[in-house]
Amino acid sequence: MDKFEALYDTERPMVAERRKKIHEDLVEATARDYFKINSALNAIGTLDYMEEINEVIQAAHQGHLGQISDKIRLLNRVRNPRQIREINQIILWVTFSIGPISEKHLLATLYRNIGEAPLQSLLARFQTKYLLFEVDSKGHVGFRSSEALNAIPHRRPAKKSDQRDNQGIQTGEINMIKHFLDKVCPPDVYKKLELDQYLQQKLTQKEDQIQQEDNDTGHLLLALDCLRALSKSRDTSVFALHEYAREHLIEHLASVDLAMVDRDQKSQVGELLVKLFSEDEHIDAFMWPETDDVVRTHKPRMTWVEESQNIDQVVR
Repeated sequence: MDKFEALYDTERPMVAERRKKIHEDLVEATARDYFKINSALNAIGTLDYMEEINEVIQAAHQGHLGQISDKIRLLNRVRNPRQIREINQIILWVTFSIGPISEKHLLATLYRNIGEAPLQSLLARFQTKYLLFEVDSKGHVGFRSSEALNAIPHRRPAKKSDQRDNQGIQTGEINMIKHFLDKVCPPDVYKKLELDQYLQQKLTQKEDQIQQEDNDTGHLLLALDCLRALSKSRDTSVFALHEYAREHLIEHLASVDLAMVDRDQKSQVGELLVKLFSEDEHIDAFMWPETDDVVRTHKPRMTWVEESQNIDQVVR
């Protein structure tokens, strides 16, 4: 806790007492399980209020999967929409990339999709803000826990009723429901059903939530990222994606069941494929990459000229 901004200064009022309480409660909650302690401390290090810290400690009583679920709920609550989109983009690439993905590679994808790469390194963000991920000793980005995908919910298609204007739940409506329940629901039942927590969750729900994609959509979105990177052939910010796109675009396309994906996204892929094979600048960037590696220079041309199944994937 000496490294935690909110807890390092024991000269400040109540800090020493709070550190002692956190230590005692955490030891009891985790039963000295290293994974639970490490996971809880990673979360506590990002928080400023004892109420939030106590939530983390209470969550430590649960198993690993429960802890990850609580961590996701915490991120949904405290991270802004842009940060949630970044997290989802990282989840997408960690889940569906062909082979390991590097920090440099991910920064290029964030720039491509979010519009600006973060100034802080991804490693620093993983340690302080995006607690689901880590960078291993080889520089590859992955989930901090192998159980992460089991806890991350799948994206739900937006319902028409969710898209109407002025349909968000208001505080007054929640208060009205609470007032009614106070009159008709016995206090012990009210508490047992955790109705307060449920109503508060309904009030604070955000459109942007941490989520993962299904297999077909995931590969389609990575194919889109590849095509968009290749269409920006002179943009140095996405150069890190070019080699990946040349080598793995066809694998992502081949992994998609076209009947299972969004029509608009499918249309975007078609438009970018036409652009890639019809405009000189993009043909040159794709077929004649600027690299000192002779094998890699010729590989895209060999792949597309000699292997007809690649053309079949584009045509379908």
